[in-house]
Amino acid sequence: MQHRTSEWMEVTSEYQKYHESQWDKPYSSTIKFCDWLDELRVFNPNDSLRICDVGSGGGANLYYMAKRYPNFLFKGIDINPNLVVWGNKQLKSRFINNASLEVGDLYDFPQKYKDNFDGIVSLQTLSWLPEYRTPLEKMISLNPQWIAITSLFFDGEVNCKIEIEDYTQPLSGKPFKEAFYNIYPIKLIKELFIQRGYSKFMY
Repeated sequence: MQHRTSEWMEVTSEYQKYHESQWDKPYSSTIKFCDWLDELRVFNPNDSLRICDVGSGGGANLYYMAKRYPNFLFKGIDINPNLVVWGNKQLKSRFINNASLEVGDLYDFPQKYKDNFDGIVSLQTLSWLPEYRTPLEKMISLNPQWIAITSLFFDGEVNCKIEIEDYTQPLSGKPFKEAFYNIYPIKLIKELFIQRGYSKFMY
């Protein structure tokens, strides 16, 4: 399915609120994700890792991780330039020196990103894309030591492709918003990573 960017580019008041609300009160899912990476010893606070956050939005997750892991260097990549500018202002105003955001498309990473990161994280992005294989292949092409993702997954052999049409704004006859809400089978995700040389797979 063709890459689509419309749902990522428009910053509605609801979308902005979603990004703003996480700065002062990070979502429990973000905290638990970092707890899990700590338990696996993927994140060691004493290390000096270079981490790329793919689909970083306004940078709230990056802000939380930058405070929690001050020795790490974080780079957030998002396709929406308005969120990137706003997020960088937030990071600067909160005196965060080990994280920054850049405009970028995960379907077209610049060459400078290859071999430049120890690890890649991506929170709540994969399921909201048309399919999983292409974006994962693009992340793998950067050659990180590991990739850690939160998304909607199923521990079975069913791949659910879901596309939502939001008709909450009446009269137009057309969807107010369209979005993907896919649920991917762990088995296929694991097979892809193993094929690409990532033999250790945990979830």
